[in-house]
Amino acid sequence: VFAATSVAGAGITVAYAEDANSDSTGIKVAYPMGDLKVTAYYVSESVGDDNWGISAAYAAGAAAVTVSYADEQGVNEVTKVEGSYDLGNGLELFAGYIGLNGDTDDTYVGASYDLGGGAALNVSYADDTNNDEATGDDDIGAKAYQVGTTVAVSFAF
Repeated sequence: VFAATSVAGAGITVAYAEDANSDSTGIKVAYPMGDLKVTAYYVSESVGDDNWGISAAYAAGAAAVTVSYADEQGVNEVTKVEGSYDLGNGLELFAGYIGLNGDTDDTYVGASYDLGGGAALNVSYADDTNNDEATGDDDIGAKAYQVGTTVAVSFAF
């Protein structure tokens, strides 16, 4: 169950969930300030530690950058810095860093080129220094890049 509203320009969401073994109650506040949007959340868990996080997303013109930190049940501290730049000629560049528990976890660089007619060429390189790909976590970054070098063509109809 959740409810959302706006107060003084801030978007506020409150939620409650439960299953047979646990329940959680959370709140998220997102506040836009021109080209910058700051978001924070806190979730109280009946089982395990609580979750919380904060992020700042900046988007202006061709550039976009997101910086975030989350403490997931006191077990995983996740730090992310991700960005993109649209060159305006159909080519968009991406780069990012995702740190887990103070160690370098994943890094990536990528590019997407609009071929026209709903087709796009995507090229990326992603590195997984702690090898969590072996545990099934092989989607790196906001664009879900695969580990290693990838060249792909996508089509939209």
